[in-house]
Amino acid sequence: MAINRLRAIAAGRVLRRPNTVDRGVNTDSGGGLIQSLIRPRFSRTKMTVSSVENDLGVAILMKNEAMVKSMIYDGVDVNRSDSVGSSPLHYAAFTGDITLTLMLLETGANLNAQDSLGLTPLHRAVAAMHYDVAELLIDRGCDPGIQCKSLQTPLHICAIHNVPSIAELLLRKHYPMLDSADSRGCTALHHAAYHGHVEVAEHLLKAGINMAANDKLGRTAVHSMACGGSVEMLAVLREAGAKITVQDFRGRTAAHYAAMASQTELLSGLIELRS
Repeated sequence: MAINRLRAIAAGRVLRRPNTVDRGVNTDSGGGLIQSLIRPRFSRTKMTVSSVENDLGVAILMKNEAMVKSMIYDGVDVNRSDSVGSSPLHYAAFTGDITLTLMLLETGANLNAQDSLGLTPLHRAVAAMHYDVAELLIDRGCDPGIQCKSLQTPLHICAIHNVPSIAELLLRKHYPMLDSADSRGCTALHHAAYHGHVEVAEHLLKAGINMAANDKLGRTAVHSMACGGSVEMLAVLREAGAKITVQDFRGRTAAHYAAMASQTELLSGLIELRS
């Protein structure tokens, strides 16, 4: 069976996306940009001790519980943000320190504070893969569907950074933003498919995400998968019922994208499925 052969290929090889596609600069013969689904650049707001502008932020990044406790006792503003909008809770979520996160929450920290990129503490916890902090924020009532300035929810971040455990946590109950699209029109499934994050994709598909959703160029998750080159992802999407011959707004199928991105193994798999 073709699907089983695809899984066997995936198990035996590690496919890498061409660097040009990763950077989103590869062009085809028609001059059309293959827009990659690159991960958001959180480095624009690096959370390092040298970049922090207040003592509380420094104490949190150093995980100095005694200092944080003393500053809170002395009446420090736990919601004071820095020049990029990061609050102390953003820093605590980034470090993954559950004790410090609890301290801030119990003294009035804003669960849904957004920084200059529109990121909430939950976005930060997800990007740093801190399950316990993410769970605490959700249990305390944060809004898990807030979109940042690029319109990405924490679920998008799970798909981009490959955090299946938190994706499952978000999807455990009804997630109203399951099919939400970011500024490029991409759902979480587009991102998971492009990066080859199979376990996240499986959680999304189980939750009922719309596989046929188009981005702003008319591409579905199948097109994204073709750019990324994951043969295992092809098998997962195919088994879920995805149409591999679907066309974008320019009439291009997944096979076109696989060819343009030099994903030869995946292209062979697509041709085999069509035959």
